[in-house]
Amino acid sequence: FLESDSVIDGFETLCARLDDNYQDILDYMEDIYIGRIRGAIRRQPLFNIDFWNMRNRVLNNTHKTNNNVEAWHRKMNSAFLCNHPNL
Repeated sequence: FLESDSVIDGFETLCARLDDNYQDILDYMEDIYIGRIRGAIRRQPLFNIDFWNMRNRVLNNTHKTNNNVEAWHRKMNSAFLCNHPNL
């Protein structure tokens, strides 16, 4: 639950405190969500921190998933009794 600007520092702190049993998951997180250090710079992650960070959504009490849309879609499908209704 960190601000976007603090995520990398938080990740580095977590890495320093965990033992080698967690190395596989930490490597995955770094490659996908944080960005791996190469030389003196950190590469761009696969998903930008601002894209996946939920801190502001939690503070603003807004949706964090698309479950509400999925529920609506499921309800519509059951009302039409078919998967692809033709309007």
